[in-house]
Order: sequence, then C-alpha cells, then structure tokens
Amino acid sequence: MRRLIIASLLLCGGATSALAQFSDNKIIIGVMGDQSGVVADVGGPGSILAARMAVEDSGGTAGGVPIEIVTADHQNKPDVASAIAREWFDRRGVDVIADLPHSGVVFGLMAIATEKKRSLMISGAASVEITGGRCSPFATHWTDDTYSLARGTGAALMQQDLKSWYFLTADYAFGHDLEKDAARVVEERGGKVIGSARHPLSTADFSALLLRAKSSQAQVVALASAGADTVNAIKQAGQFGIMRGGQRVAALHAFVTDINSVGLEAAQGLIITSGFYWNDTDGTRAFSERFFKAHGRMPTREQAGVYTSVLHYIKAAGAAKTDDAAIVNAEMRKLPVDKFGRQVRIQENGRFSLQFVERNARLAGYMGCGSDIARVPPNNPTTANYPFDTRFINHLVRHGDTPPPKYRFQRPIEGFDGGAVPADAAPVIGGAGDWTPALPADLNGLVVKGSDVLILRIFGEESTPVMGGFSLAGSFQVADPNFVKPNGIYGIENCGATPTYGFSEIFQATGSAGGNITAPLGGGNVLVVPAATSYTWNHSIGFSRPVGSAINASVHEAHYLAIYVGLNGQGLPALFVQHFRQGSNELTTEEIADGVESMQLLFGRDTTVPRDDSLDDYKTANQVIAGAGTAEAQDAAWQQVINVRVGLLMRGQESNSGTSHDAAYQVAGTTVNPQNDHRIRQVYETAVSLRNRIFNS
Repeated sequence: MRRLIIASLLLCGGATSALAQFSDNKIIIGVMGDQSGVVADVGGPGSILAARMAVEDSGGTAGGVPIEIVTADHQNKPDVASAIAREWFDRRGVDVIADLPHSGVVFGLMAIATEKKRSLMISGAASVEITGGRCSPFATHWTDDTYSLARGTGAALMQQDLKSWYFLTADYAFGHDLEKDAARVVEERGGKVIGSARHPLSTADFSALLLRAKSSQAQVVALASAGADTVNAIKQAGQFGIMRGGQRVAALHAFVTDINSVGLEAAQGLIITSGFYWNDTDGTRAFSERFFKAHGRMPTREQAGVYTSVLHYIKAAGAAKTDDAAIVNAEMRKLPVDKFGRQVRIQENGRFSLQFVERNARLAGYMGCGSDIARVPPNNPTTANYPFDTRFINHLVRHGDTPPPKYRFQRPIEGFDGGAVPADAAPVIGGAGDWTPALPADLNGLVVKGSDVLILRIFGEESTPVMGGFSLAGSFQVADPNFVKPNGIYGIENCGATPTYGFSEIFQATGSAGGNITAPLGGGNVLVVPAATSYTWNHSIGFSRPVGSAINASVHEAHYLAIYVGLNGQGLPALFVQHFRQGSNELTTEEIADGVESMQLLFGRDTTVPRDDSLDDYKTANQVIAGAGTAEAQDAAWQQVINVRVGLLMRGQESNSGTSHDAAYQVAGTTVNPQNDHRIRQVYETAVSLRNRIFNS
C-alpha cells in the first residue's frame, strides 16, 4: 500500500456580529454522525471519543464556562439529520455540530446553520461543494475534500504511466464529485476515462460492476466511494482476480480502518491518499496512542479532524469570550490551528497554500551533505568564490557558461518582483517585462500581473546510494536502478570524510547505446552521465577518488520549483507550481490551490562580513540584485538571503453580495488593492528561515 499525506482545512465566506457573550453560560457541542451504518467505523463512536478528548485537553471550559457534549446518529439520512439539528439548535442550545459524514446530510444542515447562525465543523463529508458553490459562512471543513483526494491519488498513478481508468462510483453527491475531480486529473495529464458504473450506498454485491470493470481492461479501477462500500469492493476485486490480472485498484477515499478490514494481503499495491496518518509525526503518534488505549483502534482522519476542530473551536470561543457563531468563526480564522504539533491556519480556499510555500522554501540550498553551509565558509567569505566554492559543479552546461534558469542550481533561491498594478483591477496575466528582473521564458504568459514569483532549486530528500566508483566514461552504480529515469535531472552529493565532504554536482542522466540504465552487472544499476567538455567525472575536484574506487555518495532527484499566482481553467486566480516532469528535463505546471489572488515576497539578508546568521534587512527581489550587473554577481547577491517573508492574499470563492470590500491590503510590505467584487479576503503571512543557509541552525 502506498500512502500519500496531504492536508486540508477549509473555510468559506465570512460573517460579522456585534454580540460577545455566552448565550446560556455554557458551550454545547453536538457530535452527529453515523453510529451504526456504512461509515460507522471511520467516525461513529470514535468521533465521539475524539471530541471528548478535545474537551478534556482544553480543561473542560472555555472562557470560564463549562462545555457539554451531546451526540446523535443521523443514520446517513438528510431528513433525520435536519430534524436533529433543528431540535438541537432550537431547544437544546447546541452551539456547534461536529463530525458530519455524508455530503447530502451536510448540504441540508448548512442551510439550517446559516439560518440559525450556528456553526458546523465538517470532518466526515468530502464534497468539494462544501466550500464551493454551496458554501456557508458558518461552516468549516477539517479534512480532505474530493479535490485533494482525487489530485493526490490521480497524480500518483498517472506518474506511473497508468492512463486508462474505470470508475465504480457511489451514487450521491460525494461520489459524483470524487469521480469528476479524479477524471479531470486523468484527462489533464493525457489519460482517458474508459467508463464508469454507479452503485447505491451500502452495496453488498459488487460482482456485476467488477466484471464490467475487468472486461474494460482499464489500467486503473478507481473506487469513488467510502466506508463499507470501499471495503466490499476491494475484497471482491481480489476474489475476481482484478489485481492478479494486472489492473490497479485505487481507493479514492479510504481510511486506516478500511485497511484493517480488508487485510494486508488484499491491500497490496493499493493506492490511497490521506490527510492524516497516525504514525506520521511525534504529535500524531502521541494523540493516536491515547486514542488507541480508549478505543482499541488507531484514529482515522475523520476522527482526527473531529479532535482538531473541537479543540480549535474551544480555543477560539475562549479567546473571543462568546459562543456567537459569527465572532467565533472569525476568531477561528485568526488563531493558528494546532494540528498535532504543527501550527497552521484556516484559509479562505481551505488549502494550505502558505504551508506549501513554507515547506519548500525552507529547503532552499539543500543539496544533501553538500548544502550551502558546507560550501560557503562562514568566517572568510572572500575566499568562498561566490556563489559556491569549488565544491559545486553543474554538468548541465559547459564549464564557464551561464545555464538557463531551470538549470541554474548555483542559485537555490530567486525572486521576481511583480511591481504595482492599478487599484480595483481584475487579475490579468502580465508580460515578462512586467517583473524585475524579467521572468524566465518558461513562465511567459502564465503569471498574474503584480504578483511576485519564487523560484527554488533543491535536491529531493529521497535518495539512492552510490555503490561504486566512477569509470572514465562517467558511469557509476546506484543501489536502486528504478530511482533514476531516462533524461531526468539529478544531483549527486558526497557525505564522505573531509576534504571531499560537501561536494555536490548536478547532471542529466543519459545512456550508452540508446539506454539510460545499462545492465552489465546483471542488476541494471549502472548509471551513465554525460562528460562535460572541460572536465570529466574523475576531475581533480569534487568526486576526486581514483577511477573505479568506492565513494560515499548518494543520488537525489533535482527539483526546480517556480511558485506563482496564475489563472486556472475557469479564469480564476490560483497558486501554481512549475516543475520538472518526473524523469525528464521538461517542465510541467500543476495547480496547488485556488483562491490565491496575490503572492508578495520580501527576502531577509545577512550582509555582515563575516556572516553572523543575523537578519540585517528585508529587500524586494529587485533590491536584492540592485547593482549586480552579471549573472555571477546576482548569484552572490542571492547567496546573502537567509530568510524569506511570504504573504498571500486569499479571496473567497463566492461574492458576498451587498457588502463592499473596497479595501487595500498590506501583503508582506506591499499594498495590494484588489477588485471590489464583494468577496471576503484575508491576508496570510509567514517568515521562513532557510535552514541550509544558517550555520548555527
């Protein structure tokens, strides 16, 4: 089983209120879910336990008033759920309802919550429409939606060249959305949906549907369902020999409890995407061990979402000193969310755009053991031969030539200043000359005018060891022959002892006799790289061991990431990343998050000689390279950057008619005055230290 971890936490719209008090001198939290049906294992009693744990961890009070929990089984029936919600809101004084599997249930409750001005915190349902066309200012979504689930699993399988798909889809809103979003990923990446079949909720016999999927000869049989439906389909797929026949089964919405139910044998090769896994971090392990002691099972992402949402609601209500839904929801947006030790924030579009930028920016300068701190002497920078000393070689260009932007790994971080745009203007695509410096040609026609661009060049954290020395032709063995793809861009770094410690080199994998990986040793693990004109792999610096000798080195994927705000297929602003296509030097573009209207950047510099790891100033990209007339001088200027401040202006998906939002926003030191289109907007900022630039990190 392959596991993809993603994170999503969504909030849609906004509301205001002048009240600030606890209406009945207590907070009442309702946990409503499936206690006995098809998804009881993934939520059910475990969700109730998670809510009680959150209350216990909060001390049982918020703002000095006690907290009560009430529970109910909605039986996966929208009419039953609506009746319970009205009774809770009108008679029992329930302030917020948590959990809520089943998208049909949620859509009914969103109208009621908006009418009654009460909060919903959704961890079970996954329809993208919860924060899309049907969004409510009183609803927050705390786990994966169909967009993120489909993108995670669909992209992973398409990268494996599995391009023909057949869907088995639950016949209600959640299943329809999941199939639609996954099909979009498949088609965007050159794949084809051969067919699909729909089934009602709580289907026991999938035999006829699976036979149709098998006869389609699709490479992927995708399950757009949940709970017992997914478990039954996986078990019966094994019985019908789907996997043995060479087809892959993708569970687009699966839980750890599902794997327990189907067993490891039936789960072999299964691809799932999840925003939570109990063994992911120290924080998730600590929570999960407590949960296991009380429940006998590890928590699912739905149960983890209930815990996180209830904990955050209590914190927000306590800080605001009220249970007024409008005020509490505003406070929830303002306060950081404690996601098992990770500090994150609710965003208008619900995807962790800021976290994506932050995580990748922090790795700037990472090249294994040959990171910036190994290459640039801290106490004598004048001898460091900026941007790198002789410990870095770029085999993608002739020695002394200036590489194109996507290959310029001498410059691990780089920015482009979008400048100013007229106030109250709709987002439009700019020309390359609208940025300072001018955008690389590969970004022409893609970036929204006025928004900054961040380029990062780093080694991937996964690697394969080098198993032998170099031949004169530039061949060497690697432990995992499948790690290296034809024409891919890779880095090799040396973790051996001094004086060779810290050497790193960039190359494109090529081949002899038309092949990338040759197999004279039987294991298919000899990698051939090109020899540059001015030197070969047994040059006198870097990997300088004699030809044929062993070397303590590893090969990593080399990543070029251009992060920017563009317009998606609907003409709406979104955050994108341009990167190398896997196993290729060609670039591909991927949408990361919609609703991101502008990105602004400031770069923190350490200009002291010798460097002391202290921030001396923040500058725009244009100011960083001011006076640096050559590419090499600009490399040296960017080497002074040890921190980046990132600001994102997020906008809601729907117009909040009747309300003016004609305002200027300060985004990382830049004034942004967007179009007055009656949308809710919010600024999110963070400052990221580049850990591979700080000597005492």
